[in-house]
Amino acid sequence: MFYAEDCQHCHSIINELLPELKEKYGPIIETRLFEINELENYDLLVKLEKEYGDTDNEIPTIFIDNYVLGSWQEIEENLEDIVIQSISKGGCNWPSLPEGAPINVEDFGPASKTIYLAYFSQPGCKECERAHYLIKNLERKYSNLKVKEYDLSLPENKELEVALCIKYGVPKRRWLVSPAVFVGEDYLLDKKVSGANLENILLKYGAIGSSPPWERVEAERS
Repeated sequence: MFYAEDCQHCHSIINELLPELKEKYGPIIETRLFEINELENYDLLVKLEKEYGDTDNEIPTIFIDNYVLGSWQEIEENLEDIVIQSISKGGCNWPSLPEGAPINVEDFGPASKTIYLAYFSQPGCKECERAHYLIKNLERKYSNLKVKEYDLSLPENKELEVALCIKYGVPKRRWLVSPAVFVGEDYLLDKKVSGANLENILLKYGAIGSSPPWERVEAERS
């Protein structure tokens, strides 16, 4: 199971549901926990999702047998049924954990420049939660990435995102969509805020850098 330390639903699964299932069905149930604020654990989550063909899940995420349960709702609704199904056929193997090189803090070489990224999210946005962990781990992975996060529940941040949407040519019907990322001359909205898309943008600006998007708007206002 992949979880986050600051995720209340994750702790409910860990401290309540999993112990209940272990008590009910015995030691046949074994669990391993991976905290996704650890860069290598987040990287492992992404690799497993690709292997299972089920990406960009919410946190918590459980891999069991051939199934991926990608939210606390899916876990609460389906985990026990999958456990019963697995027990009926004699159990299941651990999900195969892809091996890879250790994840180190990186940059894009000695000529790399700072890349500034503006990230907008809002409370209650399911996609924002996964995007938050993704971006935090990219910050750890790429030493020249600098992120500024904005909460869209605040009026001044809504105003800033609208100004950026106008600046970047975002269709009006997509203004204030979250999550939203602005970096260099590029933007990503909603489900487009993915690991693959963000890594491609970072590679694009790795050698040349990018200016802070928020400063471009502020300069025009002054």
